[in-house]
Amino acid sequence: MKQKVKTKHVKESGSKAYRAVPVIILLSLLLLVAALCSACQNNGGGAEESAGNTTSATEPDTGSENDESGAAETEKGSGQAAKDYSDEVDVIKEYYNYERPLIHTEVPNHLTEQPMYVLSENATEEDARAMILKAMMDNATFPWTPAEDAHLMYDQTSTGKLRVNDFPATMVFGGMPYSGGARGVLQVLEYYDYSNGVMHGLDFSNINTCFGNSCAAAVNWAVASVCPGVSATSTFYVTQSHGYQAIGEVELPNIKDRWQSGVVDTPSVINRTDEQVLYRAYALSKPADVFLSIGVDTSTGHAMMCLTAPEVVYRPDGSIDPDQSKLTIIDQWTKDYKYKVDGQVRMVRGRIGESYTFTKLKENDFIAVRPKELANWTGYVKGESKADRAINSLSDLRNAHIVSNYRLAKLEFTVTSESGTVVYRKVTMTESREQVAGTDRNYPASSAVPLLSDLREVVKEGRTYQVALKSLIATGETFVVAEFPLVYEDIN
Repeated sequence: MKQKVKTKHVKESGSKAYRAVPVIILLSLLLLVAALCSACQNNGGGAEESAGNTTSATEPDTGSENDESGAAETEKGSGQAAKDYSDEVDVIKEYYNYERPLIHTEVPNHLTEQPMYVLSENATEEDARAMILKAMMDNATFPWTPAEDAHLMYDQTSTGKLRVNDFPATMVFGGMPYSGGARGVLQVLEYYDYSNGVMHGLDFSNINTCFGNSCAAAVNWAVASVCPGVSATSTFYVTQSHGYQAIGEVELPNIKDRWQSGVVDTPSVINRTDEQVLYRAYALSKPADVFLSIGVDTSTGHAMMCLTAPEVVYRPDGSIDPDQSKLTIIDQWTKDYKYKVDGQVRMVRGRIGESYTFTKLKENDFIAVRPKELANWTGYVKGESKADRAINSLSDLRNAHIVSNYRLAKLEFTVTSESGTVVYRKVTMTESREQVAGTDRNYPASSAVPLLSDLREVVKEGRTYQVALKSLIATGETFVVAEFPLVYEDIN
């Protein structure tokens, strides 16, 4: 989106002699250049060498199973990436409008503790939906600022357009940036300073693994905070086998991944569904339900969450008027919007309260889906996580698995000295592939155990230390799954 310089075209006037002047000047310049080139050749100049030193920028590879950058409502790209990153930065800087003061000292209204998504035993379906929306709002709006200026440039492969995630340390951001990283809020808060709202140690090196979420990852992490049966991380996994079902009489495509033979896209589903049947499904949607769109080529898609109950307008004949019926959504998006949250302006890479008519939903190939646990609410499932065996040593821990009924976010391995000081800490995050496969519910503890060489640097002879392994699950709860003493002889 490089800005173009506008030029005025003035109607020609005056004699033809004035028009001849630029031509004379141009011919003179050409003769001068020819003379210089001839001189270079005579002096052994490096014309050929210079030609061999030309450079070309390598475009980053962003292909990933979580790449959902081609959302249902996205501009068609020109197929040509920007040639110069500085050009893009200038536009971004103008868009952001660096008007806020430096705020490294403290972010107003910052989080002071990790959010929790735990419900009471007698929680209703409405309670569950409200908690899911809270988790989605946290994903979209929690306030933070980077410890230092950072940017992430990546090629939007589905459109051929270059996009820039630019994060100046002068701004308050809201929630997770858009990326293919599929990092849940609880994982990202590992880098968050609760005393001032500053984010430290962010990895912006790769769009597919960096700090941030895709549209579906945001939706599914929020749903998974209450519904343990949900294991999707991208639009291509929002299926019955991953905890969802269609609303009303609309078919839910059985998509497991974009390369699977026989996949079904949502436009095909919509084309063979009666319009009123589709509109009735939209009308039945409730807050915290999900709208899913999968492109015909099954390589693009979008997922967003229903924020408010639909306003349904009926025609005199009893049919639904899709132009007048509407609802609002919340989603993770590839563009930035300014929102005022808790009296504080934040730059949010998502949309909150965006209005969709039923016509707009249909035109963008959305179908309405619902987590199975909300469709058949039988009560809140209490979170739990534990080791699958007794653990009294590092050897026991390496052979154990950490079992959890909810999605596992991370494992924390610590070694504490006799004085109570943590002398070693290692954090292991679960990845999207493990969440999809369900192996994050039966996770090998060996992944969290450090190398013996690392432990030898902190464990001293003649002293006794305490090892602890903690698991953090999607509800925000932390469980101590293993605890045992460690001495120098155990690692030598």
